[in-house]
Amino acid sequence: MSRPGLALIIHDGSYDRVHYALVMASGAAAINRDVSILFAGAATKLMTQDAPLPETDKHYQDKGIAGFDELLAACTDLGVTLHVCETALVAHDIDPASLRQYLPLKGGGYVGFLASLDDTTQQIFI
Repeated sequence: MSRPGLALIIHDGSYDRVHYALVMASGAAAINRDVSILFAGAATKLMTQDAPLPETDKHYQDKGIAGFDELLAACTDLGVTLHVCETALVAHDIDPASLRQYLPLKGGGYVGFLASLDDTTQQIFI
């Protein structure tokens, strides 16, 4: 029996919330769950190339905890599908060219994101 997929809708731009959402996504993908993330709202700001990361990120890394960029890389390596909400980009004046170009980000909105999910996918709003 296959496990249901996991869909994370990350709306909050708090570093700690987004960081832990990436922990959840990479963990679920590591046990072979299909995982999709929609970066929406203020969370889209952290998807820009020049997004400043707080000192907490370095603190985590110094303690042997995966930092933000390492978690994004793990998600990508584990096949997590990454979406960015085009409405949020407009709302927060984010030029799509300023997004982290090394990530396979898919554009669109919630309806397209929802349509890409299996009916059994668990959705979590963060």
